[in-house]
Amino acid sequence: MKKLLLLMLSVVVLGACSKDFLSESAPGQGVSGSITRFAVNGNYMYVLNQNEVQTYDITDRANPVLKHRLATDWGLETITFYDNSLFLGSTTALYILDITNPAVPVIQAKSDRLSTVGFTGCDPVAVNGDYAYSTIKVIENICGVISAESALIVYDVSNKSNPR
Repeated sequence: MKKLLLLMLSVVVLGACSKDFLSESAPGQGVSGSITRFAVNGNYMYVLNQNEVQTYDITDRANPVLKHRLATDWGLETITFYDNSLFLGSTTALYILDITNPAVPVIQAKSDRLSTVGFTGCDPVAVNGDYAYSTIKVIENICGVISAESALIVYDVSNKSNPR
């Protein structure tokens, strides 16, 4: 029975790895998803730690060079490149980073989700057009009783300096 379950799981995982999923969307730009902790744009790779964004020059792909560290609040979880900006999802906010100078990203805007919806949680983010979509999942286990709360927050990011 365990071998059958392992085989089924392997088929599902391998089936999810298609050429389209793994290919680049544009030359020099990596493909990111809603739970990605790094993004590539040109000769730079942006990597999330819990409370900072690290920028690496990857011109020499075999020898990446750390170029910059950008401090943020605690809880960074996801990064997405869209429209020459980096969108970061954290447990408490949506960050938009300006990468006009790709070696030194700067925080262009940060949302205040606690005042908007009143709770924190896992926060992947995806962007399309003038909107950023953030799904939030909060799972609590209090004395053996598990409860879950979910939300979809849609941000208008047509003005990246002032997401609403």
